[in-house]
Amino acid sequence: MKIHMLEVGFNGTNSYLVEDNDSCILIDPGADGEKILSLIQEENLTLEKIILTHGHFDHIGAVEYLREGTGAKIFVHSEDKEYLMDEKKNLSFFTGDLIEPFTADNLMEDGDMVGKFRVIHTPGHTPGSICLYNEDEGVLFSGDTIFKNGYGRTDFPGGDLQVLINSIKKLLELPADTVVYPGHGPATTIAEFRLYIG
Repeated sequence: MKIHMLEVGFNGTNSYLVEDNDSCILIDPGADGEKILSLIQEENLTLEKIILTHGHFDHIGAVEYLREGTGAKIFVHSEDKEYLMDEKKNLSFFTGDLIEPFTADNLMEDGDMVGKFRVIHTPGHTPGSICLYNEDEGVLFSGDTIFKNGYGRTDFPGGDLQVLINSIKKLLELPADTVVYPGHGPATTIAEFRLYIG
């Protein structure tokens, strides 16, 4: 597995292009679709799936551009499907740069397998927030659920601190050496996050 991290958009969203042989998945294309598409073409990859960890504007902004450019299928958790069609829920209304409504091709649920990744439903930041876990590789893509020395905000529509705390407890059960690739900021590990939480 080869992971390409691209920082996109004005607030530094991490978008991940994950290669496995000649195919790849893209996690959270928040903006800068041209930049992402250029990398896909440079690496001579076939993009099959675009997976959204949640429905906020800074994680979904380049989806339609990339779907049109690659034919990739869009995956989102069922509880965030409305975020893709509602500029107030996805917060693009507040940026002045509205995201045109779109729909996902596939709705995910907790425990689903998307390629080699298991979907872990981690609501709290949004109702349909997810993490993607590859047990064989010891890798977790955490979206805005947890970061290095931090966790997701819960003051946006659909956020809930107690629900997020319960989601974090689930992630703390993963192996300590699991590498965490968050939606913003540098990578960390479950062990480091346990120390941060105390």
